[in-house]
Amino acid sequence: LEFDEFADNLYSIVGSGDFSTNFPTMTYNPETQNYAIEMGLNYKPSFRAQIGGNISSTPFNQIYIGLRYQLINRVAQTFFGDLYVGPVYSSGSLGGRTALFWWVPLFIDASFNFSYKNLSHGTFGDLTQVTNTESVRRNELFGSLALGGPIKRRSLFSLKMNGGKITFRYDPDLPTLTQNIGEDLTRFSYVAGKLEVARNTLDKALYPTRGMNLSVSAIGVWGRDKYAPYYTSKFVSNDVRKWLGARFKWDQYWSVAKWFTLGINIDGVVTNQPQFTSTKATEMILPTYQ
Repeated sequence: LEFDEFADNLYSIVGSGDFSTNFPTMTYNPETQNYAIEMGLNYKPSFRAQIGGNISSTPFNQIYIGLRYQLINRVAQTFFGDLYVGPVYSSGSLGGRTALFWWVPLFIDASFNFSYKNLSHGTFGDLTQVTNTESVRRNELFGSLALGGPIKRRSLFSLKMNGGKITFRYDPDLPTLTQNIGEDLTRFSYVAGKLEVARNTLDKALYPTRGMNLSVSAIGVWGRDKYAPYYTSKFVSNDVRKWLGARFKWDQYWSVAKWFTLGINIDGVVTNQPQFTSTKATEMILPTYQ
């Protein structure tokens, strides 16, 4: 290892809080002109529980509960659970990650996820009067399986498969709406694959001052678009939708001075996503910059 790479690895191990170590002993070998480094590492399984939230004078209160268990032996295993609960947005994940220390280190991720977003009619906490929003309730339920590993230092690839369903409930597209007329329903059941190559040289995970975060990815989606208008509880259409897409994302930061950093963000997407039965569902499932 070059010294910079060794330092990165050592700091990440010690900084995680899962290991304790004594001071490294370095021995110089004049024949190879390299240093041998010896140190003792001690590890014990770690369990962490986290709780947080937001208490507000508006209706947008939220609570978070997180659980983590990590074990390192011949493989490294992490099991996790996350839960966010709020009136506008709620989500949860339950899964695990296994790191395999082969001739090329690989990781396997598996998770089960759900999310619920309620953007019904309202003034969003009376912060400002909003009259041009759609009333939408969106929930998603899906499973995910991923395999990945390093390409070189600070670069990796990942291959991910997802499968699940997204449900949209929204106002019908009518000239005038009568109260309690009902909602249109779109349900999209899908399987999808994603291949991504990424490189990250940022100096900090949060508020970086220099370095870049670059990723290039491609997706393929196959699913069924089911549509039920507001006047019936039965689906009146059941059509196959499939498409391909690609994404380029680049964040770059330059430290111009000790107190000033210049950064750029470029996020480009191209896709041949087809029209859904409902125009509103087509708009809601399109990729967004956010």
